[in-house]
Amino acid sequence: MFLGKTQTVFHNALTDDEAAILSRVHTYLAAALLFASIAPCSAEPAPVVHYAPTENLEHIDVALNDRAEREIDMAAYVLTDWPVMQALNTADRGVKVRIYLDGAQLAKRDPSKVFNDLADMPGVDRRAKQ
Repeated sequence: MFLGKTQTVFHNALTDDEAAILSRVHTYLAAALLFASIAPCSAEPAPVVHYAPTENLEHIDVALNDRAEREIDMAAYVLTDWPVMQALNTADRGVKVRIYLDGAQLAKRDPSKVFNDLADMPGVDRRAKQ
């Protein structure tokens, strides 16, 4: 019996305009929740950081490069792995490649033919930290 009186008092406390606004808010909230539950997520996945020597980075890099569809951004202290350099050859797929290397390490090493070929490919931007 007490519960019934409380409900009556609550409903009588709202004016017709307030009740209409509250009803619209509930409708909009329900629609927003429904839309959010069926809308596809458009956010890019968070980047994943890998660390050597606990992981085999060569296999990870090659696999990621092979799956790239638009672009590859790669930062490395030094780039000497032939399979990785070959996997960065994505000109035939139209994938843009940006490679950022340590300038001091780059100056100490005689670049391999694979590295020079990669640097000369269209769509490849090679930069070095000074």
